[in-house]
Amino acid sequence: MKTLVILVAAAVLLTPAAARADGDPASDVLLGQDVFVTYTVPVPQAKARELDALVAAAARSGLRVKVALIAARGDLGAVPSLFGKPKRYAQLLGREIYNIYPGRLLVVMPDGYGVSRAGALVPREQRALDELPRPGSGGPALLAAAEQAVRSLAALHGKRIAAAPAKTGGGSGRRDRLELLGIVLSALAIVAIFALPRRRRA
Repeated sequence: MKTLVILVAAAVLLTPAAARADGDPASDVLLGQDVFVTYTVPVPQAKARELDALVAAAARSGLRVKVALIAARGDLGAVPSLFGKPKRYAQLLGREIYNIYPGRLLVVMPDGYGVSRAGALVPREQRALDELPRPGSGGPALLAAAEQAVRSLAALHGKRIAAAPAKTGGGSGRRDRLELLGIVLSALAIVAIFALPRRRRA
């Protein structure tokens, strides 16, 4: 029992850091939720929750999309060279999450957008986004640009996004639940690794 407590404590300490130190942080986050928000610049949490609500409303209208807001090279982990290249990054990120989510993926960077499906650019949708103003730098600008891009994609496909109030604490609460799930899964995996040799000896 004492060993289990120690292992769980270690998982608690290591799991959040590992998620942010991954080769591509957005790929981890988007496997479990629909919006990745930059870690590198301040982001108004109320506006982040509004984007969460908009993406959920778009899905209910028939437009499923996952969104990655990339503000700086640090958000790209092991691929900082793709900063400023939203189309190429949309392709890469789409391939990384393809096995879990092969659908539409929107990348928003300060100088533009990228939209892909299963790692391939979507020409008609990309042309529509290329006509939008550049997002600009900073968390609030990227959030506003992402909302505009999602609405533009919906309009392109004749979808009407119903107004949906953002749930207070929704974005941060969901992230907390995902991190807790990661902690539990990590702890169970470690326990299994240690328990297996004992069973074999028995």
